[in-house]
Amino acid sequence: MDEAEPRRTGAAAEKAGHAKPRRLFVALLPGESTRDELVATQKALFPHFDHGKATSRENLHLTLAFLGKLDAGREERALLAMRFAAHDAHVGHVCLELGDIGCFEKRRGSILWRGLRGEGGPGRVTVAEAQLGYERLLLLRDTLGSQLLRQGAIDEPLHRFSPHMTLARGCRLRKEEREAGMDAFLAQMNEQLATHSLRAGRPGATKMRVGAMSLMWSHHPDGGALVYTEVARVSL
Repeated sequence: MDEAEPRRTGAAAEKAGHAKPRRLFVALLPGESTRDELVATQKALFPHFDHGKATSRENLHLTLAFLGKLDAGREERALLAMRFAAHDAHVGHVCLELGDIGCFEKRRGSILWRGLRGEGGPGRVTVAEAQLGYERLLLLRDTLGSQLLRQGAIDEPLHRFSPHMTLARGCRLRKEEREAGMDAFLAQMNEQLATHSLRAGRPGATKMRVGAMSLMWSHHPDGGALVYTEVARVSL
């Protein structure tokens, strides 16, 4: 089992305030062994593509809420909403299991992701079920969405939640594998994933244990590569 360690926020910088709105989202950050597993999944996938861009190891995350561009005032409200949500949901540490590989089909190439075990259930959180990791996650996200609206950080309800961690974007299968299609390819890869886990003595998927949610800033420092910088962390 793997727990995310606090990561140094680039420029404690960001505490000092900023003039321009920033593109922000709330996320759960995986620990190192979960990142190892996700990178291994990327390496297994990419020989089958003739096009695609992998998410960098440092940028791997599970999005709870995309907030868009927020000015300093709304950013403060978002942080307040996160604190209230953590208090109200009171989930403590959340233990999640990595699940199957899936994709969102796009005109310019597919977005490949790794999901979580527990998807496809009834999606209703009861007092008993709330002890389980996936239901705790749903409870936390639902509470966060309500608080973001209540505190005025966002104007519209959050979109439907489909928890996943993006592995790559713009993916296109090699010509020789394209005819079978992406669904057949993913079914094959997920079967291999399950077989590998059993051979490695891991009948279940990699566990990811998190005890905090993070406010993240999506930006291109000095016009370079995309970076996700953690600007605040709220314990669960």
